Amino acid sequence: MKIYLIKLPPFGYNSPELFTINKWYEGELTPTPQTLQPAIPSYVVKCNDGKWRKVDTKYFITAEEWREKKLNELGI
Repeated sequence: MKIYLIKLPPFGYNSPELFTINKWYEGELTPTPQTLQPAIPSYVVKCNDGKWRKVDTKYFITAEEWREKKLNELGI
């Protein structure tokens, strides 16, 4: 799925070699573990260096969310 980076992740992931803000990335939602502890939703994302990394969903929006945001900006 295509996901759009809206803010840089922390913890060393904010390097330009890994991520560029306002850029589309390929990513997939990670499965939710079957535990009693709540898990933060995350994506496995193909970074600028071609490697895949797990990143929280709060740093991205989906193509559908991006489209809805743009339509709202236009007043449609």
